[in-house]
Amino acid sequence: MSPLFDLPPVPSARVPSPRVRLGGFSLVEVVVSLAILLILASVVAPSLVAYLDRTRAEGAVARITLLANGVYDNTGAKLGFFQKVGAHPGRLSQLTNLITTVKATHPDLCGNAFSNGEVTKWETDAPFVNFYIDPTGVQTGVGIADDDLTRTKIPPALTTWSSRIDIPNADEVDAIEIDAIGDTGNGRTAGFIQWTVPAGGIVTISVYVPINNLC
Repeated sequence: MSPLFDLPPVPSARVPSPRVRLGGFSLVEVVVSLAILLILASVVAPSLVAYLDRTRAEGAVARITLLANGVYDNTGAKLGFFQKVGAHPGRLSQLTNLITTVKATHPDLCGNAFSNGEVTKWETDAPFVNFYIDPTGVQTGVGIADDDLTRTKIPPALTTWSSRIDIPNADEVDAIEIDAIGDTGNGRTAGFIQWTVPAGGIVTISVYVPINNLC
């Protein structure tokens, strides 16, 4: 007797071959690709880090230059605080924040109170940089510059008076880059940009702004 229905043959189960490709890539291809990427990263990474360091230093030099010219404009344009007000600022924040005749909290670089006439001139020509300066310090890109300015002579010659801007807790690499860009690489103890190298590698960058010896 023939069966009522002709049943199709049952397919036999097939075991996947160990060479089946997963997602289009074999394990060997994935490993080789990762190895190539690691090699490329080891070659590119140092150049990228150096580029970023240089870019950060260039930005810092630009901001420091604005601060320096705001304190005393040595470009010949005579647009700085001293040229317009007639006195040297005692703090960086005085480039943007109203000065007063109160000596206790707002003295000039010589430690004297500003006169009424100097305050009036400030109100006429301020601000002396195009960004606000917080009294807690100025972010330069390589550290926060102290608000207080120091009247001192520029070492090693000690013949020219300056208004010194200090950037503590900086990095020696940043100091070297800034010196090379903004001060023609005079070295850490010469030129307008100098820095100290204490134990631990944390440095203080000092920017000496030549000024008129008014005191």
